[in-house]
Amino acid sequence: MHRSSAVVLLHLSACSLVAQAQFVAPLRPALPADLSPEFKIAVGDVDGDGFPDLVCANMGGTLPGAQNTLYRNDRLGGFVDATATHLPQVVDWTGAVALGDIDGDGDLDLFFGSGSGQPSRLYANDGTGRFTDVSAAQLPPITRTLYCAKMVDIDHDGDLDIVAREKVLLNDGLGNFTDVTGIHAPSAPISAWGMAVGDVNGDGHVDVMFGLNSNTVPPVLWLNNGAGVFAAASGNLPGPVYVGGDFQFGDFDRDGDLDVFLQAYARPSKLWLNDGSGVFTDVSATNLPALTAFSYASAVGDLDLDGDLDVVLFVGANVAGQTLILRNNGAAVFAVDAAAAPVATMASSCGALADLDLDGDLDLVFGNWNTQNAVWWNQHRHCHAAAAPTPGSPYSVTFASQPGYGPSTTVLIAVSIFPPGPLQRFPSHGSTVLQLGTVVTLGLGTTAVGSGEFGFVMAIPNGTGLSGMPLLWQGVVVEQQGAVLSLTNVFGDRVL
Repeated sequence: MHRSSAVVLLHLSACSLVAQAQFVAPLRPALPADLSPEFKIAVGDVDGDGFPDLVCANMGGTLPGAQNTLYRNDRLGGFVDATATHLPQVVDWTGAVALGDIDGDGDLDLFFGSGSGQPSRLYANDGTGRFTDVSAAQLPPITRTLYCAKMVDIDHDGDLDIVAREKVLLNDGLGNFTDVTGIHAPSAPISAWGMAVGDVNGDGHVDVMFGLNSNTVPPVLWLNNGAGVFAAASGNLPGPVYVGGDFQFGDFDRDGDLDVFLQAYARPSKLWLNDGSGVFTDVSATNLPALTAFSYASAVGDLDLDGDLDVVLFVGANVAGQTLILRNNGAAVFAVDAAAAPVATMASSCGALADLDLDGDLDLVFGNWNTQNAVWWNQHRHCHAAAAPTPGSPYSVTFASQPGYGPSTTVLIAVSIFPPGPLQRFPSHGSTVLQLGTVVTLGLGTTAVGSGEFGFVMAIPNGTGLSGMPLLWQGVVVEQQGAVLSLTNVFGDRVL
């Protein structure tokens, strides 16, 4: 079918939609069906197509555990389960996952930290997202139960090392690791379920903080001397926090140093501000609302594009709860934004923030324990459809600009009936996978001030000849009185 036929077949009408939160939970799941017990999640482009993919570390409720999973981004608003073809088929009790280019070949490799006497594993990427187990040749044996791991260059030699719990593994540049824990780390073992890495004292070296499941012992802080040798500095920390999983560094007060938000499990979460030298002060009483949810994970990022860092508190694990969005006022004072997220309870043991659809904002990923995983799309410059197009029925496509917190904007609507092409980036404007010669524009719309949304309702004609026809949507959002042109994500559908 020729591209111009789309205009003839699809009758369009514009409508204003009801008010919508900043995040939307798609009625059609963006992730494949999966009831595995996710414990940690990593986000990165493993297949080199420019779009972030998802790797889930599945612990399993009982030994021997569960198969870890890989979801490849389909570039059109969904994910495909590539576990069977792209990951080694191994059942492990996995508590940690880290992504990074360990061998300098330009793709992302994988480290999985296991537990209960099982070996941890190192997987090399062939560049297309297919992984091979190279543990026997390149990873020293690790039978320590690992609940957290990061890939980071601790010794300034240009390659990624691994810090996993108290284990320190140095990389020779080719992805071969040596266990140097005995000479590079303080001697005390660490019962850490979460960790964060960053330069907390401003000396240019990556430091490490570990969170502990303790009401009496504070988290552990290691300061790096620049050669990857760490010294304990937990005296720089205010006190104990019962930390259940990975937490986040971030410059919350915009003074140029890294502060830390520590989510707590069924106890008060904490916000500690850094004085610039790696000494932290607890400002939770004045800067945080009361937070005592069952939380194993948090994520940090600028959710509303106002220049400061907000916090997402993932709630649940073995007790389902409502995810919380904490807005930063710019001075590291946070308030819960109850209207930002859908009302949904999930057993979230892990989660992440990432621009999954390349529309310039951060989306939410939920790794849920024995329940379906989820993605919530950030609707700042976003398009989606709640239901697939069906011949003889109306089809609704929603375009959003700044839902709930921005002025009205103009949206230019475009559609293609051709398959997606390679990713094309347009600096300062966004990106597309639409093949530009196939695009048909369908006119302009204005988003409503309250909802930040504009909608098309389309009448799909009857006829079996339309079955399987792709519809790829994208909008151009005109913001700030026409001074900024921004592309939405590309959303893909097929006529049923």
